[in-house]
Amino acid sequence: MKPERLFPDRRYYTVMGMSIALILLISMFWWSVPGASVLLAEVMDPVIAVVIVIALHIALLWVALALGAAYVRRLRYEIQEDGVIVHAGIITKSVKRVPFRTVTNLKVTRGPIERLFGLGSLHVETAGTSGQNATAEAVLSGLGDVVMAYEVVAEHLSRFRTALAPTQSGNDVGVEVDRDDLMVALLDEVRAIRARLDDQDQTAQ
Repeated sequence: MKPERLFPDRRYYTVMGMSIALILLISMFWWSVPGASVLLAEVMDPVIAVVIVIALHIALLWVALALGAAYVRRLRYEIQEDGVIVHAGIITKSVKRVPFRTVTNLKVTRGPIERLFGLGSLHVETAGTSGQNATAEAVLSGLGDVVMAYEVVAEHLSRFRTALAPTQSGNDVGVEVDRDDLMVALLDEVRAIRARLDDQDQTAQ
């Protein structure tokens, strides 16, 4: 079976651009412009210093928008029979694979700007990343129909788990289980539990 491919919605370009512009505007008016007015006051006229800082921010904004657009163009998500793959990267190509044997949770999120444009993100969490303050193992960002993407990944995940589990039918037809996959999954779970226990011990100390 060929992997199903998902791509960010075209509206994600706008969301990315607005996010970048918002960050730079906050930086410019909260820190850069006041800082330039104070630090460069003895070297040049404060008004000229502010104009220079604003011009630099505009140039930086243009570069950041170009890089953001290039990043979105290269985003691609593959849903395979045994896992999810995220293709990303501008200069250096990144390919991140999350096997279904390690997945513990799927979560849909919609930020304020994403909600404004009807977009959402699908977070694929594993045993070591599940939790309120954890970072997802993989994030499928900028999806136009995030609910559909959730259903597609959930269906593939369900098929994978069904293939590993013994059948419960009356015929008792056995299903061959990949023991290597099961052992690796168990080791991942044990490591995740051990890491959490170590974090709790350090917190207690």
